[in-house]
This record gives sequence, structure tokens and C-alpha cells, in this order.
Amino acid sequence: VWYIERGAALAQRDGIDVFWGAANFLPKGLGNQGNSAFGTNGGGRSRKATCKSILTVHDLVPQLYPQTMSFKHRLAYKLYFARGLAAADRLVTNSQGTKQRLQQTFGRQADAVVYPCAGEPFQVPSQGHIERIKVRYGLKDTFLLAVATLEPRKNLGCLVDALLALKSDGRVAVPELVLVGQIGWKASDLLKQIEQARSRSIGVIQTGFVPNEDLPALYAGAKAFIFPSLYEGFGMPVLEALTCGARVLASDIPEIREAGGSSVTYMEPSTQGISQALRCLLSSRSFAPTPLPVVQHPSTWHEEGRELAALMASLA
Repeated sequence: VWYIERGAALAQRDGIDVFWGAANFLPKGLGNQGNSAFGTNGGGRSRKATCKSILTVHDLVPQLYPQTMSFKHRLAYKLYFARGLAAADRLVTNSQGTKQRLQQTFGRQADAVVYPCAGEPFQVPSQGHIERIKVRYGLKDTFLLAVATLEPRKNLGCLVDALLALKSDGRVAVPELVLVGQIGWKASDLLKQIEQARSRSIGVIQTGFVPNEDLPALYAGAKAFIFPSLYEGFGMPVLEALTCGARVLASDIPEIREAGGSSVTYMEPSTQGISQALRCLLSSRSFAPTPLPVVQHPSTWHEEGRELAALMASLA
């Protein structure tokens, strides 16, 4: 509320030329919302009282999967999202998929797509580093990895159910599952499923938060990285995992395909779809532990940042 209600006044006080709303919301009174064209600074000179604005939209979760959000977040989007969207002088999305959904849902055309990129820590680690990280987290030689906040949209419950189905089927050995990520909202059912899986001798390790410096070894050391999310604005963990040389199974949605390209095995994000993909993975010799080619994202943070900076310059 402070950001929405006070941000514009502070930007105007400081003489900001362009304000970037970096994550879905824009303060009231910026861009097309501004009421006055000019004001005075402390010395009495005229200056623009309303700065221009850029808004980055990362996803459309409130429109597509509102049931996965907390009440507080649903309320914030209901009150503020559409208003900021209409007011922004320039609009940016983080994928073509988000751009298309934005056009279909709100009739607003994004001015640019600025892709996320993997940061410097995300590189192929040495085997020695992988082994050290395994020891640090108490992991076995063979494990499956999932990286996500424990909340409904990440669909981790279907992943646990798929492991239970494979266990009942008995045709493949089920490795332990390593869940990296903090407990989020509406997670009680998932936590019960995890306990049920453990009671049936399926190993599930919850690491909680893991620093970026440790993630590459977990990605590269896993039998596969599993990303069963119902919906993403882009799919950053998929890109990170591929950059570290991991095998990736991920939900088949357009935005995640933008992150993973042709290097990912895509699956339906259902219990049946996930279990089928895992059965193929665990029974196929083609998934022997040999290094995969490292996927290079076609762009870099520097290149994407320059595109955003050019958009800002066009408004200043």
C-alpha cells in the first residue's frame, strides 16, 4: 500500500524522469495517471511533476490460477494491477507467452519482451564440487530435484503423487526427491502428501532455502530436474538447470518452452503425465549419467538490460 500510494509523490519530489515498476505494480499517479504536467522544485524552477513510467509484467497468475494465491495477493491484484497496466507509458513482459496472454486478457500490447537470463553462478560445476554439495545436504548418489516455493501453483503435490504411483507400480526404482525451496502459502496438503510418501519408503528431503552458489551442483548432480508447475511467466529454474548441464523434465506450456527450448523433455502437469515421464527417465539407458551439452540462452543480462535501458531513454 505504501508503494502504491506514496511512490509517485516521492518520484516527483526527486525529479525522476522515468519510474520502472519492476514487478507487476505501478504507483498511483505515474505516467498516464498523472494529473498535472508541471510543478516547481525547491528553487522555484519549473519541472515535470509527473514522470514517465515503465511496467514489467511477469505473469498473469491472478487471471489464470487465482485459486493458487493467498487472499492478500488476490486482493492486491484486484485493487491495483489493471490500474497500473492502463497507466503505464511503456509495457514490458518477460516472455512472448506473457505478451500474448496480456493482449488476449487485457487488450494491451507490450512494447518489448525483456527475457530473464541465468546469472554468473549458474555454470557447469566440477564433479568434485558436486560431491561436496551432496555431502553438505546429506544426499544419495541418485536423486530427483525440484526447486520451487512450496505453494499450489508449483504443482509439487502431483509430483509426489506420481512418485507414489511409480512406487505402487513397482517397475522402476524410485529415487529420493530433493525439494529446494521455502514453505509458502496453502502448503498444508502438500506437507501431508510428503509425510504419506515418507511412510511408504519414498525419500523426500526438504532443504528449505539454498543459496545460488550451491544450486548448480544440485542441478548437475541430480538424475533429473523436475519442474511440474501449472503455469509460469517464463520458467527461470528451467533455464538455470539447463545452463548447469542438467536433464530437465518440465510442464508443457508455451512460457516454459521459451525457457527450455528443444533441450527439455516436456510433460503434461498431471499425476499421469509426470509419472509417465519419470518412468521413461528411470527405465531408459539414454539417461545414463553422462554430461549433457550446456544450453546457452540466446541472450545475456547485459543485452536484455540494454533493451530495457533504450526503452527508458525513449521516455526520458
